[in-house]
Amino acid sequence: MAPCTFDDDETAMFPFHVGQPCADAHPLEQQLAWLARERGGQAPQEIVDSLTQLQRLAVEQSTKLEDLVAHAMREAAVFSVPGSPP
Repeated sequence: MAPCTFDDDETAMFPFHVGQPCADAHPLEQQLAWLARERGGQAPQEIVDSLTQLQRLAVEQSTKLEDLVAHAMREAAVFSVPGSPP
């Protein structure tokens, strides 16, 4: 889930599904295009850029993108919990 912005300046959570895209495609390419075309929405650039970096790393290390995303999300959750150690 990501907080996306829409043409009416509203922000709403939108589910994205990460699979194993072609090496030269952005992991959310089709979903981002649909979101913009059908709903007038846009995902935060930080999320788009982070997935670009994770996709690049997955290709370089011959690992599954899904595994890297799951790891990154677990790490982010640990650091976003109030009172959690740095």
